[in-house]
Amino acid sequence: MPKNILIVAHDEAMYGAQRSLLDILRHLDRKKFTPTVVIPARGAFTKALSACGITHFSGMVRRWVFPPRCFQLGIMILRPWRLIRLRWDPRFQTWLSLLTLPLRLPVLAVLVWAKGIRMIYSNTITVLDGALVARLCRIPHVWHIRESITGNKDLECRWPADQVSRFVLRHSDIVITNSHALKRSLFGNDADAAVRVIHNGIVCEEFSRATPAPALAELSGSGPMIAICGALQERKDHMTFVRAAARLTKTWPNARFVIIGRAHGAYFDQVTEEVDRLGLRPQVHFLGFRDDIPELFAGIDILVSAAREEPFGRTIIEAMAAGKPVVATRSGGPEEIIDDGLNGYLVEIGDDTAMAKRLAELLADPTLMQSMGQQAKIKAMRDFDLTPVVNRIESIFEEVLDAANP
Repeated sequence: MPKNILIVAHDEAMYGAQRSLLDILRHLDRKKFTPTVVIPARGAFTKALSACGITHFSGMVRRWVFPPRCFQLGIMILRPWRLIRLRWDPRFQTWLSLLTLPLRLPVLAVLVWAKGIRMIYSNTITVLDGALVARLCRIPHVWHIRESITGNKDLECRWPADQVSRFVLRHSDIVITNSHALKRSLFGNDADAAVRVIHNGIVCEEFSRATPAPALAELSGSGPMIAICGALQERKDHMTFVRAAARLTKTWPNARFVIIGRAHGAYFDQVTEEVDRLGLRPQVHFLGFRDDIPELFAGIDILVSAAREEPFGRTIIEAMAAGKPVVATRSGGPEEIIDDGLNGYLVEIGDDTAMAKRLAELLADPTLMQSMGQQAKIKAMRDFDLTPVVNRIESIFEEVLDAANP
């Protein structure tokens, strides 16, 4: 009989962590495991779960860390009706989440009992509910961590890093991180033996066989196309990408630059202002959030990852699977994916000069660009295909279940 497992998701949107989780759920062996998903709210992710026929419940869990927001308290005091906006303040949301935790845990415990749940799997560190209800119900808990919350400006966390790490280890039978860099960041060089590293995987064929998206053909110009893909957040450092673009246009004035990803508040304004300041408006195209990434990557020439801190870098392996070379910063995860000079280039964080130089080298030598793209595709197919990744995760599930029921 397949074993019932509870999957704790943290967000209703379709960012990298949710896309990786959805891939795992789609390919999980239903003869071994029957998943039930709980998630804070409804959105694109729950629609995808419904399309896959996966049972899910929204509103039963809450995050405990949230993206930061900027509030002008002085204006709110002068205009009291704006105080209602404080309900979105990440600190207020965190305290609300922790205060209501005793109300949510019994509800989750009832669900565990009613569904005959044998194990809980939490996707990302931003939800505590799964770990605590597993302890309450005395069943195994696997925590799959895909991001760092300490030193991450895109998340508002007030807990010291060492306390977060101890909590994770204390409330997990096995911890999975998606890179060795993240493992070292959270748990140090002498990480507990219960921490396993499993790189993210993708269905490589979806990217290797995709045809270019029609949307790219509609963009003005006919020069080479260089893309950056990811939510417009400070950690992703689109500013360095824009400055490298400005340097590159001095020798490649017909180059086009595509920015793919959902805009986030004031940082999006900063990026657009930098584009205007550098006179790049005709060459830079903002595509916003897209769900046709395979088709977009099929039509670009090079992908850039300019992140200042990147636990893994899912878009990097997606572009590699599409046969595209990648220029990425030495920001953690990319250093475990790219073989510098073979299937892409690595540059220092924030170094737009080096980034522009590497891009120019690739554009000036089509043979080199094609060779690197082919090597990137081989590396993606060999090391990051989804099937062995799911098999390793299923082995961990079986390991903790067997240990709980010897």
